Amino acid sequence: MSRSLLAVPYRAKDVPSLRAEFGHPDVAVVLTCLSYYNQGLTNEQLDLCFNLLFKLDNPSLEYGEWVQRDNSIPKDLRELDAVNLKDRHQFTHRLVPIFAHNFATVDFYLSSVVFPKEAKEFPEKLATSGWDLAQTKPHVTTGFSGTNDNRYLLPTSISQADPVKQLSTNALVLSYLLQPENNHYICMHGDNGTSLTTKDFLKLLVEQTPEVRVLLDVGAQMLELQNEALVRCWLSLRQDIEAAVYFNDRDELVVLPQNGVPDLLSTSPFAQRLDKCIVYLDDGHTRGTDLKLPREARALVTLGPKVTKDRLLQGCMRMRKLGHGQSVMFAAPPEIHAQILNASPNLVENNGTIDALDVLRWAMLQTCKDLQHHVSHWAQQGIEYARRHEADEQYKKNHDIAALRKRWTTPEARPLEEMYGVLSPEERSHKTTLTHRAFNIPELRKGLELMGIQTLEDPSMDEEQEREVTHEVEREEQVERPPKRNPAIHSIHPEIDSLIRNGLRDI
Repeated sequence: MSRSLLAVPYRAKDVPSLRAEFGHPDVAVVLTCLSYYNQGLTNEQLDLCFNLLFKLDNPSLEYGEWVQRDNSIPKDLRELDAVNLKDRHQFTHRLVPIFAHNFATVDFYLSSVVFPKEAKEFPEKLATSGWDLAQTKPHVTTGFSGTNDNRYLLPTSISQADPVKQLSTNALVLSYLLQPENNHYICMHGDNGTSLTTKDFLKLLVEQTPEVRVLLDVGAQMLELQNEALVRCWLSLRQDIEAAVYFNDRDELVVLPQNGVPDLLSTSPFAQRLDKCIVYLDDGHTRGTDLKLPREARALVTLGPKVTKDRLLQGCMRMRKLGHGQSVMFAAPPEIHAQILNASPNLVENNGTIDALDVLRWAMLQTCKDLQHHVSHWAQQGIEYARRHEADEQYKKNHDIAALRKRWTTPEARPLEEMYGVLSPEERSHKTTLTHRAFNIPELRKGLELMGIQTLEDPSMDEEQEREVTHEVEREEQVERPPKRNPAIHSIHPEIDSLIRNGLRDI
């Protein structure tokens, strides 16, 4: 909630997207409500609630809604007259613990502050996507991608061109992971089969043999503790380790000595002594981070929902000497453990042990599911791009700006009947589905047939967008008056003067 009062998509643990928002209004509303119900109101937000409450025509009636749902509220606070906002001790020690997580109070804040300010829709929107960035143009558009798993979802105007010398890279990394030293797996479950807490997982981690000194949280399982708190807990279990390396809240690589304070790794003596350290990389930093770890270092890689082969291999390759001394092992929570078993029927039948091959098979299946999930977004963006491109071509012929504006804009605000209403058979027969529109475009049809896609789901529920609101400048005509002039000096015309003096007028 740091940059917006609404819930926003997250890219990794504690890493909200910089600009993206949820595109579907109901998704944004529901996730925002859940976020506030779970997180509660801050002191400042609750203080604003009470200030707004006292400005109502009948504040006691609204306050009654707050207290009637909670029987634990003391009797002396069940009447609004007992609330004194000037008494900060009462506010901090009594009102905040009671009302910060009160559903009625949270609902009041949402309906009075959050949604009126943030939940806005406009009749139309002007949208673009990556298809516009990669459209065919005189100058070549180039880009870089470290992997090629998503090459099927590139705009049809570009294609992935893999250098011949790097075609074997994917297979080479897979061969590293299939080496015997990486053939280790554990399930992160307790005695009753539930998921382990972060602290219990760290206890399991330090029991591994050979020892694990690198934790790569590819599956984003370490959500209970902040990075610093996690490495402090890990250090408390390994008194023989001198320091821990991790990323802080400012995205800086820091080192935390035993019983010390964090310091930048780049200026620390431990930068050249990583063999004396443990290393934790959260899921947001398991791509692109390059550390010179000891040749014999061993890492534990967590698995989680939506971990594709691309993400898994990128995380494992933080061990730059993987296959040449360094090694990894895998760990998964119970729900992912069940998915791996389902992906390997022979394991279920033979009650076998999960190994690296089973983990890779599961990751590849997750990649296929991820492609199938995002293909609807790809097709929707392709359809919208084709419509805008056709409008451009028509404008070049007739220069009709009104027609261009109509074809380029798309409706944003929609009534509930249109979003969720049941169509009559006649309306349904005239409504063109996303699948039909996609298959009517040759380039999209070719891509869908290549992936074996026959039907497309509505992508609006998972849509994310980066919204920019352009404020219109109101023009008001102002009449410019003539500038003020200094009055002329009073004087008598010579003819008048002659008439007065002589009684004659000069002719």
